[in-house]
Amino acid sequence: TLSPGQVPASALHDALYGAARPPARSQTLFERRRGKGGGGGAVAARILRDAHGGWSVTVKPHEQTPADLAELAEKVEALIQAETAAAAPVRLGRRLAESLSPEDASKAQRAWLEGCVWAWAHALGLDWDGMRCAVAAEILRTRPKGWQQAIVQVSAAADPDSD
Repeated sequence: TLSPGQVPASALHDALYGAARPPARSQTLFERRRGKGGGGGAVAARILRDAHGGWSVTVKPHEQTPADLAELAEKVEALIQAETAAAAPVRLGRRLAESLSPEDASKAQRAWLEGCVWAWAHALGLDWDGMRCAVAAEILRTRPKGWQQAIVQVSAAADPDSD
């Protein structure tokens, strides 16, 4: 018998079925200590992973310098890239579509477009070589619509591990 307020919602399943959850694993992403001897500071960011593949990032506010905030942002961005790596080609397609109009892409020099594709691909965690970037640049120059899907196709065709 459960009374309202006795069992928190997060523990309701366990209270009803008695199933023990595996412990969550915590990993510190970013830590900045203040004061002498390494003490006096707080953990700024942690990732918590559960046994079902879920994860969350917790950022604990404390006084941070602009350099600390920049480092924290880079660490969290890198984590999100790693955790969502399978979506990197779609993100690249979206970034290209948001950044370039079809008119700009068709008028741009191909070498410049290849450089843009290479820079964006590497920023999103894709290890694309010059050939993949050249194919993507040609898509940008010749197709006024459907860039996102075309970039995904280029990635899948060039990736021997993809399905």
